[in-house]
Amino acid sequence: MIDDNRHGLAARRAVLEAGGYRVATALGGAAGVEQFENGSFDLVVTDYRMPGFNGPKVVEHIRARDTDIPIVILSGFVRDLGLTPEEAGVNAVLTKGPTESDDLLRTVARLTKPKPGRAERSTAAAISKKRRAASA
Repeated sequence: MIDDNRHGLAARRAVLEAGGYRVATALGGAAGVEQFENGSFDLVVTDYRMPGFNGPKVVEHIRARDTDIPIVILSGFVRDLGLTPEEAGVNAVLTKGPTESDDLLRTVARLTKPKPGRAERSTAAAISKKRRAASA
């Protein structure tokens, strides 16, 4: 998960971890791309508007290295910018706001669901398909 807002990262990480996912975070686009290059991930969630290395640059960089990885853009400006998944080259575009947590959980579940015939990615992923063991 990539964002330039430390508090937003922490909140979204908590939501996804409560949903059973393992999450790696990066503060800013450059740090996120560096983490991507040095790891193995199932999905990337990135903010759109960030200073310097913004969301479109993150997407461009990641797509140049992996055309199959699902990417989700989060933005408070989806309507203002007219963002669509097709235009942005991503799998989903979500609006930051009151329904964001539920939308994010639903979207991550849909995009990390194994597809028939597709090899599983590493379990050391940022957002893992494997749920944490339920505490008994």
